[in-house]
This record gives sequence, C-alpha cells and structure tokens, in this order.
Amino acid sequence: MFGKENAVVNIRTQVYNAIKENICDGRYEPGQRLNEVELARSLSVSRSPVREALRRLAADGLVVELPNRGVFVREFTPQDIQEIFDVRVLLESYCIQRSVQFMTTEHKQELMRCLDQITYYHERQDMKKHIEADCQLHGLIIRIGGNRLVEDMYQRISAQVQQFRIYSLESKRRFRESLVEHTTVVHCLLTGNVEEADRVNRRHLELARDKINEYLISKQTNQRHAALQIEQNRAKHDCHTRQSQNKQLYHSVRSKNSFQFGIACAAFLNGLFHFLVRFATEIERLYDAHTLDIFQCGAYQILLCCLPFRRYFL
Repeated sequence: MFGKENAVVNIRTQVYNAIKENICDGRYEPGQRLNEVELARSLSVSRSPVREALRRLAADGLVVELPNRGVFVREFTPQDIQEIFDVRVLLESYCIQRSVQFMTTEHKQELMRCLDQITYYHERQDMKKHIEADCQLHGLIIRIGGNRLVEDMYQRISAQVQQFRIYSLESKRRFRESLVEHTTVVHCLLTGNVEEADRVNRRHLELARDKINEYLISKQTNQRHAALQIEQNRAKHDCHTRQSQNKQLYHSVRSKNSFQFGIACAAFLNGLFHFLVRFATEIERLYDAHTLDIFQCGAYQILLCCLPFRRYFL
C-alpha cells in the first residue's frame, strides 16, 4: 500500500516539475493558457495530478487562475521584477554575511566547482549551461547561509525569474562582466571578505534586474506599438469602408432621385398631353367645318397634332 501511495506522490511531483520546467525554460510563454486536458494528454497522465500541479504553481506565483477563463502563465511587470530582486538581494546578502560562520571545506570545494563550470561554459559561449551553473552558484550561496526557511523562500522567488535570466546576459559585454563578478564573489567568500562579496553580488543582481526590466519595457513598448498599428489599420479600413458605403449611398440616392425625377416629368407630360388632347377633342366637337376658319392659328394646329395620340392618354 505504501508503495502505491509513493508512486502516486511521485507522479504528482513529476507532473509539477515538468510543467514548472516548461514555464521556467520559456516553452510556455507568459500569458499562455494552460489547458488541463491538453497537459494531461501530453504528459500521459490523468487530469487529477495536472490540476494539483497547477494549484501548486499558482501558489508559487508562476501561473494565475482567472475565474471562468482558466489558468495562464503569469505575466511579469517591471514592478514585479523589482520586488523579486529586492527580496533576492536581502536573502543573498543575509547568507553571505552568515557564510563566515557556516562555511566548511566542502562548501569551499563546491564554490570552486561552480566557478569552474561557469568559466568553462562562458569560454564555449554556451548560454544555457552557463545560466544553469549561475543558478547553482547562487543556490549554493543560499545553502551556505544555513537557514532552511530562507532556502525555501529563495527557491520560490528564483523560479519566478528563471525564464528571464537569458535576457540579463544578452549582450557580450554583460556576459563578460557577469563572469568577472562571479569570480570576485567566490574569491571573496573563500577569503572571508564578506563585505566585498556582498557589495559585488548586490551590484551583480542589480545589473541583472535592470537588463530584465529593459527587455520587459521594450516588449511592452513593442506590444503597444503593434496594438496601435492594428488599431490604426482598423480605423483606416473602417474609414475606407465608410467612404465606399457613402459613395454607394450617394450614387443610389442620385440614381433614385433621377428615377423619381423622370417619373415626375413623365407624369407631368402625361397630364399635359392628356389635357391638350381633351381640349383639342372638345374643340373639334363644338365647332363644325364652317367655323374652323377662325381657329386656323398656330395654337390650334398644335392642338390638332395631339389628336393622333389620344388613344395613348385617354
């Protein structure tokens, strides 16, 4: 029975770690919706461990759950990054100050191994491996502090910025400076110069924070520009559509008015011819052939011309 329970716990932990790793590595992008069914299918598990993993990730601050919408990868703002790095500075400074008391020979050996790895991957320009070694070094500094509560807190906030670490080292200059800073911090810790180690490490974290915020601000600016461009294109399209509709309406009204004017003219002419024909017919009836001479004028001749058209109007 215990074996079965351990297997269940192991599956839940594996699912949690898999989703967390995908978020920290950037495979799940900020703002991306995490569909419970799709995650369960891709991990070949039931929905229960996925649901539990998403709850844990929400508690870790890596995802947010929006009512009636679902679970989304958390989107961080420059203010979020500022606050996270403020806490990192406090925790790492605390552990550096305590390193004199808790430093062991094994810790010193681990520090040198971490620095060797950082140097090795820097020389080969392997950014991913370099960042992994960087994380191990900072995690080791926290462990040297000898406070498990601080370790738990650090792991939580460190995971929140893991996906942005690469942006703090994008420039070659910053990549080189980072190596120098790590080397100085390690050497100061090994010699017990905690004040200098703390100062350099603070500066190192502040520069990383600033680079990440530059990326976030640039991304937000680009998104605003893209949204503005889309809005402008939509407004331009709507304007062209309205102009086209107005032209169609104008031609339609003009055509309708022309048609109505034609009908009015036809009705007027019909009434006029109707009157003239009736008038000419009445004249023809009232006057016989002997008295027609008095009507041998132009007007009467015009009236007589209307007689052949009587059948069309009467």
